[in-house]
Amino acid sequence: MKLGLLVVESVPQARVAEVAIMSPGVDANLPRDREENGESRVSVEVRAESESGQCPISEEEATPSGRLDCNLLNTLANILRHGDLELGHKLLPGGYLFVEEILKGHPGFAGYSLPDIHKLVKVDVDKRFTLMRDIDSGCWKIRANQGHSLVVDTPDIPLVEKNEVLQSYHYTTMASWGHIKEEGLRKIGRQYIPLVNKVPNSFKPHWEVWVQIDVQRAQAED
Repeated sequence: MKLGLLVVESVPQARVAEVAIMSPGVDANLPRDREENGESRVSVEVRAESESGQCPISEEEATPSGRLDCNLLNTLANILRHGDLELGHKLLPGGYLFVEEILKGHPGFAGYSLPDIHKLVKVDVDKRFTLMRDIDSGCWKIRANQGHSLVVDTPDIPLVEKNEVLQSYHYTTMASWGHIKEEGLRKIGRQYIPLVNKVPNSFKPHWEVWVQIDVQRAQAED
């Protein structure tokens, strides 16, 4: 089922910037269920997310070389979104893990420390993570804001009511757009499909197509 999907524009490479400025506004998440007749049904949960105190700074502050530490970002995102059964991490409420536990328990974090995590969270314009102190222990904890294949309880992210968000956007490649046209948006092993509620001011190199979602129409099918 292709519900409320519209290609707004194919972005020419000449207009693509190296870093996308993503507004940390509303994420629309489209879980796909299977009905008794075998057809796919799209249900919609639209979640409002705040910046959670994350302050944007220049990329020059991320590492001595002035570049975002992609190795740290990818390793951290993989653990917080998909887990690591061998390490036996137990998620805290809201999908958090203690930073100290992550740094000591995973070989991919050798040489990294808490200040490195702070710098990564601050410089990440896509707001992939929320970093905060645990109220009970006072220790720092971190979570991924979206993209989970793990079942994560996020009670502090309220659902947006129907008719509160009119439209949202999904960014993809031309190759992936061919599958979306045929099959619709799919979770592909994750809990939700994260969307944004505004067109960003600049685009990532692999963003060749942006798809506008009719959120009201999708929610009406829930």
